[in-house]
Amino acid sequence: MSSAIFLFSLLVLGLADVKCPYYFCQDSDNATCAKLNDTKSDVVGFSLRPCDNESWVCDLQLGDNPDKCVESLSYATRYPGEYCKNPGECFSKQCVGNKCKGAALNENCSTNDDCNPMLYCNASKCANLKRENDSCADPTSRCGVGLVCSNLLCIRMGSLDNLTKASVPSACKSFYTSNGVCVNGPILVKGENETSVKPLVCPGKCTYKLDTQTYSEECQCGMNNGTRYCSPGRGDLALEDYINYVKSYLANESATTACHITPGVLCVNGTKDQMSDDYYKAYVVYNNMTRWVSFADNEPCVQKTINADYWNAYNKVYGQDDDKFGLYLFLGIAIGAVVVIGVLLLIIYLKRGSDEEEGETTSPN
Repeated sequence: MSSAIFLFSLLVLGLADVKCPYYFCQDSDNATCAKLNDTKSDVVGFSLRPCDNESWVCDLQLGDNPDKCVESLSYATRYPGEYCKNPGECFSKQCVGNKCKGAALNENCSTNDDCNPMLYCNASKCANLKRENDSCADPTSRCGVGLVCSNLLCIRMGSLDNLTKASVPSACKSFYTSNGVCVNGPILVKGENETSVKPLVCPGKCTYKLDTQTYSEECQCGMNNGTRYCSPGRGDLALEDYINYVKSYLANESATTACHITPGVLCVNGTKDQMSDDYYKAYVVYNNMTRWVSFADNEPCVQKTINADYWNAYNKVYGQDDDKFGLYLFLGIAIGAVVVIGVLLLIIYLKRGSDEEEGETTSPN
């Protein structure tokens, strides 16, 4: 995600008492995939159009100038150790054997993005990440992938039981703390007919329950027709899915040693076209936990432009997209109809043969 999109997301998702932007599908020239529209004087509107060439991507900036479809993004998106096709995809600008190559131990660096997996940038040199149970009292030290610094020790994410002291929420099994102690997270209060598996359309304020107390928060803007939503609480199903993924991830030592420190448990280990189901599931459950309102009631053009990465992963995890589903449904109905017609014709044929035989046996000599 580019810095412009990130800042824009902060603007539309974090401010209260503002009218939400509109995202709608609209035809435009073949090269334009997104542009700002002054359709309403007091509301920002963006018209979107998926790229005609499915192998191209929309270079999203969501600024004053129209965004164009491009063969490849002009900025890096991959960290050392992750899959790549060309050097431009890598922050290190080096793609060797379809993997981004970074700086080795004790080589020069300016940020963590320059260093290889299991390393981080410290005093302009790539240094070893701390391992499990190592001290992290030194403020310049960094714990390894899948580890967090809690109470001055590097420990596994999601390893502490409730009522245990923790200096960071991700050290807890619940991924939530209150007054420095691990506790179950808050749950979004919904109506009797509402489920806990999707955002709630804003009823005015978002109400959450933490233990026996309730509190309210402002609603957040989605990326659709201007609707506002309440996101799931940190004790809802969205977080449970993510916690289960983290547990399975940490059980795979080869994954934790292959991943770069910046993306952490969401690193891209496989190829872009052949990533593991675990990666796609991780991408979906993490975004459900952090940005679920952004995906609520998305129009097809939003799914294929702004939120393409999420919906591509979602379709791989939970099924085919609507177009393919419709095709399979049509084929299923057609095949079923052919089978039914075939059975009826067979019954008619057998019945006719039976009647002819009966007529022969009863006819006079």
